[in-house]
Formats: sequence, C-alpha cells, structure tokens
Amino acid sequence: MPTGTEGAAFDWSVSRKVAEEVGGGVGILRPIFEPGDVLLFDELFLHSTAAEPEMRSMRYAVETWFFGPSRFPREYAPLAF
Repeated sequence: MPTGTEGAAFDWSVSRKVAEEVGGGVGILRPIFEPGDVLLFDELFLHSTAAEPEMRSMRYAVETWFFGPSRFPREYAPLAF
C-alpha cells in the first residue's frame, strides 16, 4: 500500500482511504477483544489502534518484537540471546 498519501497521519503510514480501497468489498474489520485475548501479526499486517467513547476502562497492551540474531537492531539491547 502506498504510504504518506493525503490523509495519512505520518509519511510512513497509510490513510484510511487507502486502507478502505485495498480492503475491497470486505472493508475494514475490527476485532472485539475480551480480557486475555491476543492478536499476533507481523510488520506487513495493515493495522491501526482504535478508541471509542464507549471504551471507559483503561486499555493495556504489550508490544513485543522478535528478531533473528543476524537481524537484531544494533541500537537496542536484547533481553535474551
């Protein structure tokens, strides 16, 4: 998908219009999570964080990145080898 188009929040992000276009007839899907649910995806998965006025409780998330030893970014410190 092209990034940085009109309506995109950042030059590396995709606008909602582009996301809707590439979704074809399916459109944008939003999973409904229950406590303990998890969603795993890679860097190619087009995604966005959503917030609605009905979401009155604190939302917590854990972001974890996994790298093979040969691709680990030099500017980060690994937790394990």
